[in-house]
Amino acid sequence: MVYDDLAVVVENKPRHRDIWEGQLDVNVPAGVEHDPRVATVVWESVVLAWGRLLEAGHLGTAEAVLLGDFLTYVEEHFPRLRPYSRVALCGTDEWRISRRCRAVLEAIAGAERVQRYPGWGDFMLLDEGQTAQQVGFFPRRQEDGLGPVVEIDPADTGSQAKKMYAEVSWESLAGLLADERWLGFSNFHIGHVASGLFHQAATMPLEAYFRLWASNPGAIRTWGRDEFEAAFEFLLHHGVLEERHREGWNSVTTNTARKKIGFRPGITLRWRMPLDEASMLDSRGRLEAEVRGAMEAAAKVLRLRLSS
Repeated sequence: MVYDDLAVVVENKPRHRDIWEGQLDVNVPAGVEHDPRVATVVWESVVLAWGRLLEAGHLGTAEAVLLGDFLTYVEEHFPRLRPYSRVALCGTDEWRISRRCRAVLEAIAGAERVQRYPGWGDFMLLDEGQTAQQVGFFPRRQEDGLGPVVEIDPADTGSQAKKMYAEVSWESLAGLLADERWLGFSNFHIGHVASGLFHQAATMPLEAYFRLWASNPGAIRTWGRDEFEAAFEFLLHHGVLEERHREGWNSVTTNTARKKIGFRPGITLRWRMPLDEASMLDSRGRLEAEVRGAMEAAAKVLRLRLSS
């Protein structure tokens, strides 16, 4: 081996914490001065640094494409090396943004309390016995484009619904929805055992929907098979459903062997943030605080305990 004035020896090791002294004894020709100092660099740090270099926008077009392709390769084959430390590093890739949202959730709630519900997203698991049991944070495609959202579905079960409509006022909920970032809409469905069936947005305004259940707590109960028709007529009479929903209703009630169902008069609350704003806040280290603030605002209205 021939050396010029300066040579740097790089050795790749499977585990950087499992290195012994003998591995650092580099063979050099006689008369060559050897500097025994060693610097350990892990791939995760390299990938993070290169990701920040790409994010800063200082690269030329060819270099940016090359580095972007490399990071995509890392994500596909070595996903644990990608820290997803900034929204800007994720581009508009929904999967990458989901990973960053999960990291924010884990920073807020602790990794042990963060779970994933297929088809919905990552969420913070709350203590039982409240008006909701999970607070989600994940990307959603809205009318104005992709962006992260905080989403809560209170009254998703019979027990949650009874508690919410007894303890939460419409006025407090309306105050939350006065903030244009928040959307609220009905999420009515019926329950059978642990399954949710017949998800149907109510045809009435949210305020009327909320006040209906607050003033009719006795309807939030189990309905027997001989009451399936009466249950539909109740919903039809109060404007929750329309006649056009009867066929779908029958397909999961009278046309099945089910012996009982339960009303689950839920609602969905969704706080939205544009992707470019999330990127800017994240670059300034403020995204976590902003998301936490949104969660706490909703928790105050819904009387939720976010921490155990």
